[in-house]
Amino acid sequence: MIEPTKFYQEQAIQKANYKNSDLKGLDDAELLKIIKTCWGYVESEPFEVIGKIVKINSQYRSFYILENLINIDFEKLEYPLDVVKNPGLHIGFELGVDFSVGDWVKAEVRLAPILERVKHDNYLELNVNPKSMTKLVKIPKDLWEQRLSRNSQYIEQWLIDFLADNKADEIRIRTNQLIDDIKVEKEEVVSTLNNLKQEYYKSKSNLESNIEIIQRQNVLIKNNDEELILKQNLIVEAELELSKIFENKENIVNRLNEFIKNKAKLLHDLDIVDEKLLNQITGSWQPVEDVREGHSLSENFSNIEEAIAYVQAYLHNKGIMYRREVLENFYTLLRTRDLIILAGDSGAGKTNLVKSFAEAIGGKSFIIPVKPNWTGAEDLLGYYNPIEQSYLSTQFLDALIEAEKNPQVPHFICLDEMNLARVEYYFADFLSLLEDRGHAPVVHLYSQSESSHLLSEMKNFLALIHEARDILDKNNIETFVDILKDEELNKKLHELCGFKDGDSLLKYHARLRKSFASYIDNPSSLVIPENVFFIGAINIDETTHYLSPKILDRAHIMRFVNPLLQDWGEIEEQIENFLNLDITKPVLFDIADFGFKKEYPVFELDGELEQNLIHITKNYLIPLGVEFGLRSIRQAKNYLLNYQTYFDISEKKVLNNVVRQKIMPKLMFDGTKKITETKDRKDILIDLRVYLEDVLSEEVFHPLDDCVQEINTTLTNAEINDWVVNYWFK
Repeated sequence: MIEPTKFYQEQAIQKANYKNSDLKGLDDAELLKIIKTCWGYVESEPFEVIGKIVKINSQYRSFYILENLINIDFEKLEYPLDVVKNPGLHIGFELGVDFSVGDWVKAEVRLAPILERVKHDNYLELNVNPKSMTKLVKIPKDLWEQRLSRNSQYIEQWLIDFLADNKADEIRIRTNQLIDDIKVEKEEVVSTLNNLKQEYYKSKSNLESNIEIIQRQNVLIKNNDEELILKQNLIVEAELELSKIFENKENIVNRLNEFIKNKAKLLHDLDIVDEKLLNQITGSWQPVEDVREGHSLSENFSNIEEAIAYVQAYLHNKGIMYRREVLENFYTLLRTRDLIILAGDSGAGKTNLVKSFAEAIGGKSFIIPVKPNWTGAEDLLGYYNPIEQSYLSTQFLDALIEAEKNPQVPHFICLDEMNLARVEYYFADFLSLLEDRGHAPVVHLYSQSESSHLLSEMKNFLALIHEARDILDKNNIETFVDILKDEELNKKLHELCGFKDGDSLLKYHARLRKSFASYIDNPSSLVIPENVFFIGAINIDETTHYLSPKILDRAHIMRFVNPLLQDWGEIEEQIENFLNLDITKPVLFDIADFGFKKEYPVFELDGELEQNLIHITKNYLIPLGVEFGLRSIRQAKNYLLNYQTYFDISEKKVLNNVVRQKIMPKLMFDGTKKITETKDRKDILIDLRVYLEDVLSEEVFHPLDDCVQEINTTLTNAEINDWVVNYWFK
């Protein structure tokens, strides 16, 4: 066999002596023209090379390159530079099933990404387009030596005959297959034509029938013209009557509002409500004006992707390092309006992501520590104390109320150490409320009857004050301080209110003031505002609880690794320069920039993502005893649509993220449990890994974002622990 390397040993093109400093500043088209010219290619000619596949083993991950490069005329190719560190062409981290190390292939090449060219100090660096690779077959040595000439530009007829003989069977099989396909297509066309004929005759019959019906209806319409005119007159009269009703109703509402304002003024004069509460009662209160300082998103950035790049640069300027993929994924999860749970060891940057991201987009964050003794919704939302006639609020509820008053500002509520208590005890009911995506969820804090009692007591107290002033003819005394100073009026109120020894008007007034303020500040029900995002932070160890299937089914899990495992140099390379903007100021996201909660997308059986998740569920998750239902698939579709709307990401990479965020956290089972006579659960998990390796083989993943690597880690930990499979084991 003749190796191409032996053929081109002395055929190398004259090497140029460019320096990288000479090439710096040229655009891609100029660089491509230079290297094609140096390698003997016409500018309009396809840029294809021939080379040998070589595997490179590195500290972090193996990859494949093309070496021993030649052009289609078998002339040796080398970069026209004075110094070249990496002469090979990068293919990728995976090879297709049709290729192996050592194969000679022909492939299209293109300029490598600019960051790679700068990193390798080679502005002419090329990469292989893996999809264009064609495997080359060696020619037998005796045929080569006897029949082929190195410099021949033509192929002799015997070679064509030789190849035709070798391919005769393949051609015959392919021809028969095409004939069969044509027959099938012909049958389908004939069947479709017959169906169309039947539809035509059916439609024609229906049309004739409808024409007859229309003709009869025209006769009826003509005969009922007078009746129609009469009905139109009745409609006009009804509209006039309805207008009068609305006018009367408006007058009633205006009088009612005036009554409320008058009572509110009386309450203010009696010092039961302050100025702020008075404004709330009379409708003078308005949401807080958006006075945030920062860069307008719509005016300074062309799209969300650019804005997230600025967020990364803003955080980097403050010494906070997050990969761009992490920030884009976090933003996409926020757009889904689902619960997000950040998992990882202490100090991994979970709560810091919430706080720093909120700051970077002009939002507000609330980090609420969960206590181990939380057992119900009242620990989260507070409760009504009937003795004090007041509502005992919580930091969580206060955050919701503040968000309601600032509707344009995104509010991030993070439950820190969320699993110190059992999440399903204190959060499950609240999470169920969030499932209603068609309506704004309403939190009922206490019974309406409690507020009715308070309002009744308030009404009676005002009536007694009015009666006491009438009896003593002291209607000129209006304020509570003046009532206290007037001994006669004070004594009369004690008598009318039925106060006993030890009671005082001052104590009663103070309790009434406190109860009424609590009623105004904490209404019996609260609509959860659109500008609130719910996030949890967890750490799995001996002091915490695992998340229940109900919680995992409704949440997305983002797992964080030790920051020391990050490639800081890689993050530095991602940072973009925003020279025209003050990097110390945030970019201002409005609530509209996160979209609004809506129903999950309709389930579509033929979608690529849906097909993969259905296959994974049927063949792997169900045998493993892991629940993954229709809601989870619709959640994944919602995540896909939001991600692809704003960022350049393939559907396969979204599948990888869904496996990491929705499936992997549910992997907790006995790996030795038998499924069939020959397979147990650990074998099914291994099969799942093989399936994902195949489906995701064309994609390149960051080592910290690869679901296949996470399955490998889970399998390794399981083997150490007697095949007890647990995703959360360290």
